[in-house]
Amino acid sequence: MDQEERIVQETQRLHSEMQTLVYENYNKFISATDTIKKMESDFKKMETEMDLLATNMNSITSFSDQISTTLHDTRQQISKLSGVHSLLKRLQFVFKLPNKLKVLMEEGNYSQAVQDYLHTQQVLDHYAHLESFRGIQADCEQIVSELKEKLRTQFKSKEVNISLD
Repeated sequence: MDQEERIVQETQRLHSEMQTLVYENYNKFISATDTIKKMESDFKKMETEMDLLATNMNSITSFSDQISTTLHDTRQQISKLSGVHSLLKRLQFVFKLPNKLKVLMEEGNYSQAVQDYLHTQQVLDHYAHLESFRGIQADCEQIVSELKEKLRTQFKSKEVNISLD
């Protein structure tokens, strides 16, 4: 019986200690419960925001892809137009070359005339099979021949002047 009484007392004591612990920690339990509920609410809110963010990111990615596709086509067109523009500028230079050579010769700017002719000589040779280029080439060669003759004449007159001195 003593043992039974001791067990009953021990049980009552443990029960009393447990009640004391519960009573002492009641506010902590309530606070922890509130914290857990708040965390749960915050996580749900954060999950909703993350889903919204993912949706927005997908939308942005899609929009970016559309812009890239549009710009890619535009970029190709611009590149193509730039190439055409560059070609037209070179052709314009070639077509204006005979007149430019004449002007440079009249100005006495022989080195620039030679430089411009040499710059376009390969193009003229390459496209000599085309009638319009053949005509330009013939005009340029005639002007260059005149330039050579003019330079020879000047050179000879300077030789004569040097020998007379």
